[in-house]
Amino acid sequence: MELLRLLRRDPGFWTFVALLTGLSIFFGVSAELHRRQLGRSANQAPLESGVQVSVVEILDGDEIAVRGEAGTPFVVRILGIKAFESTSFEPGISAFGARALRTLRDAIAGKRVALVFPEFKQDRNGRVLAFVQLEKRDVGRELVRGGLALVFTRYDFSREEEYLSAQAQARSERKGLWSSDKASERALALIASWEATRSDV
Repeated sequence: MELLRLLRRDPGFWTFVALLTGLSIFFGVSAELHRRQLGRSANQAPLESGVQVSVVEILDGDEIAVRGEAGTPFVVRILGIKAFESTSFEPGISAFGARALRTLRDAIAGKRVALVFPEFKQDRNGRVLAFVQLEKRDVGRELVRGGLALVFTRYDFSREEEYLSAQAQARSERKGLWSSDKASERALALIASWEATRSDV
């Protein structure tokens, strides 16, 4: 506690805090501008469930850019999951977002995946909402099972029960974010807020 008081009086400490805050804002704004640029091209004719696309970029732990047969890239928000932001620079939290992004990149970057959905939908940002499958593997469920993403229960979705089962297992085994008290506390608060405002898509 005394060390913290001393650090707070040190101008170097505040310079460091300002630098971290500035970097967080810069990378957050840059990432959002990039997403919006890609998202502008997403207003297209509806896709068929199961369509094969090429992954061109991993934008975050729950968001990817893909290219379909038309050749124009568009953004996919992985249905049913929410990862921590990888650009927040928040100690104890952002590391799990960065880990989800790296895991997703290692799993599917540059590969062809299937976009699966009960019906074609886009969110208000123009992102296509879809489950992502690599061969027969459900990529979103694997992220949840590894403790790298939460089940996004703000809206109902068709695979919710199996995702919740995977999340319960990850939590009981203290995998990924569930191994951290701070991240677990944040996760439970998010889940509670989603449940409180839950509705159909």
